[in-house]
Amino acid sequence: MHEEALRQGRMLEEEGSLRLQRSVMYRNGDRRPGALEELFGSVSLGHPTDLDNESIDRDIAFSV
Repeated sequence: MHEEALRQGRMLEEEGSLRLQRSVMYRNGDRRPGALEELFGSVSLGHPTDLDNESIDRDIAFSV
């Protein structure tokens, strides 16, 4: 993903956002019902997670 972002002149965050948008949309631009929910729990960080901002920031930094 990083290479594609560089090739397209986008930041990594922007490329990730575009990929997420594409994965939950039909080709006509409508959102696929339940598509985002399908992704819930699909990534394991290998440790329990918490809901506070600091913990979330660490998890995001860890996964990049």
